[in-house]
Amino acid sequence: MFDKEYYRTLSDGEESLIYLKKCIAEADNEKNIKDMLELRGEYIAQATFYDDPFKAMVIFPEFMKLFEDNPDVISPSDFMIAFKWIIEECVDYYQVSREQIERYFERFEKYIGKYGYTMRTYYLKKTLVYRYIDRKTAIDAYERFDRYKRSDLSDCAACEASQRAIMQMRYGSAATAVKLLNEMQAKEMTCTEVPQVTYGAFAYEFAKRGMYNEADHYADLMLPMIKGNEVAFMREIAYVINVKTVTAPNCAFDLFCENAGRYSTLKTPSLRFGFAAAAYRLFAAFEKHGIDEVQPKLSPDFELFSADRKYSVSALKEHFYNTAKDIAKKFDDRNGNNMFSDELAFEFPEPAESADIELPVHGSHTPEPGGVGVLFRSREAAPSLDEISGIIKNIANCMDVNCDLDENGMAYMTMYDDRNRKYKFRAVFTAAPDMRETHPNQYARGMFGNIDEYKTLLIVISDNTHLDRFEDMRLLFRTADALNTDDARIFFSLPNNKWHWSDWLKYCALSDTPPQSENMIKCSFVHGLTAPDSTDIITDGLSYFGSRELIIRDVPDDDEKWFYWSFMLKLAEAVSFSSLPDEGVTMNSGIVYKNDSFIRLTWRSVTTDDGTVYAEPLLLLTSRHKKGKTVTELADELKENAVPRMHRRAAEFADRRAKNLYPYALEYFKTHGCKLTAAVKYIDSSGIQIYVDLNVQNGGETGIVTDSHYASPKDGDVVYIEPDDVYWFCIEENGEKYEADDLWTLF
Repeated sequence: MFDKEYYRTLSDGEESLIYLKKCIAEADNEKNIKDMLELRGEYIAQATFYDDPFKAMVIFPEFMKLFEDNPDVISPSDFMIAFKWIIEECVDYYQVSREQIERYFERFEKYIGKYGYTMRTYYLKKTLVYRYIDRKTAIDAYERFDRYKRSDLSDCAACEASQRAIMQMRYGSAATAVKLLNEMQAKEMTCTEVPQVTYGAFAYEFAKRGMYNEADHYADLMLPMIKGNEVAFMREIAYVINVKTVTAPNCAFDLFCENAGRYSTLKTPSLRFGFAAAAYRLFAAFEKHGIDEVQPKLSPDFELFSADRKYSVSALKEHFYNTAKDIAKKFDDRNGNNMFSDELAFEFPEPAESADIELPVHGSHTPEPGGVGVLFRSREAAPSLDEISGIIKNIANCMDVNCDLDENGMAYMTMYDDRNRKYKFRAVFTAAPDMRETHPNQYARGMFGNIDEYKTLLIVISDNTHLDRFEDMRLLFRTADALNTDDARIFFSLPNNKWHWSDWLKYCALSDTPPQSENMIKCSFVHGLTAPDSTDIITDGLSYFGSRELIIRDVPDDDEKWFYWSFMLKLAEAVSFSSLPDEGVTMNSGIVYKNDSFIRLTWRSVTTDDGTVYAEPLLLLTSRHKKGKTVTELADELKENAVPRMHRRAAEFADRRAKNLYPYALEYFKTHGCKLTAAVKYIDSSGIQIYVDLNVQNGGETGIVTDSHYASPKDGDVVYIEPDDVYWFCIEENGEKYEADDLWTLF
């Protein structure tokens, strides 16, 4: 028997589908018609939105037959909505014949007449479906669409407006399409998929016309809006890869690397075709420019994943071409034309002058710049602008630098690395701020030492548009570390307008991975922003990595405060490795509750009186119903059983950080006579990988097993240490222990 309360605890997708299938079998056995219909309807919804829509198509004929035989058991609108989903999805699967699609539309039209719905939705769906099958039918349906009034079954107004704009973009006037999009934006018409779908389609269609300024414009608008929900927008991501292959190949390559693993898990043939075709064009462009091999950091989910990270460009090009060609033939056979093969064979024109089209009123997306400030005792003690350019050139591994100076003394530097990635920096000298005003408490306690001697502040701002914000910030950290020749003890971070210790900067400059310990990401208590008698807990440090700071508001009393402080700190560590998504979008981290990871996170914006914006985490206790609770609303049982789950990348970063920082730990060990323990991966004589803790000896080349927990090697055996095998280390000195996260405190 179907247990609704238990069902709500299941994660969306495969877990829910398995349970529903079991309950459907029970309902069929008991001849419970209502459950037979409702459970199939729920199964169709789950498969369509959270798993593989093809599973919904397999069960839909049963659902339709049951509804026809028992039309009064469930609401006709519930059946029609499910039918609408099936029609939308079936075109993306070559397994569904064109004849079957046409029969679906015949039945859909029949039901619309029977239940009194308007034909508006019928023609909108026909427009959407047949633009992938037959252009003439799609245009004819689009011309009929607006002749009918909206009804309860109509798509949302934003979706209709989006499709209208896309149809104009594909088959009509680009200027009219842009005008329609402007009108849609002016009315603030949005839904869960608009305007992302519109931006992606516009970018692709402008690129096919050779209008790359406009194509770039819409591509840049779309990308920041899909972070955290890439799977839902794989079609649009493929569009942007096509555009950026012409305008910014390194951005296209970054997009490919980020999404190659997701592509490999795609079950929808049309989406696989789109991504494979885009990847083929990308690697064909690389091959054309003489690039024989690439070494991307790809997800193990990628179907061609190689542990050594070496990939032949020609092999990648051939693989994606053959994949796209095979899928295109199957779609063309289904459609009775060459539409997909022609799409694969299409060659984007060379960049040319863009037509004079008015860009939308909402403007271009401008990435938030990152910046650091370095103190000097005088302007004369600071490096010249040429020296600054040279330092950045070396750190960014750039081939040449173009540096221009404006009338206000601001230097504009543009440079390219060996992958033709473009870097843009600004640098300006200004008077050092008065610490008595900016940090009065720290100044009064003498924390900044002889800070009054520093009269000049050099500000360096990065305007780079990289997808990985940490890479941008690390480059800035290293730049500031190299510029800091006057031995100032602090540096200034523009993203959060705070001063930090230069030792912290040096740690960030040395490390190839972002820090995550309490020393790097802190929680502070402040008086309640909204309730004066309460306490708010705010994290400090996330903005270094392009994320928003987190806040828990209105913590009730001191007895509860430390639980929330600990909880928030762990939560901050779990999400600090990638930018937080826009509010309302679940990201790939969550809360483990009694070993079941069904609680997820979303965010809502909190703005203080001084304009500071924080993200308040909401816990979605069931991902199905999206009922968010703040951390302070956790029940006692939940507090005892809820543990923040790390972002998947966090474990990878911790492992890499230990490898990267082990040489510095070894250097400290050699010069300070302390104890150094290194945990390494070790292959025993049977070829089995085991993990052992080693008490590092002598120069650090060998270690004695201290506690292996395995039969081999035995305690006391000597094992050679390969730095690349180190995944954790610990320094013990004067009764204190220091791990990778704490290493910077020792220097």
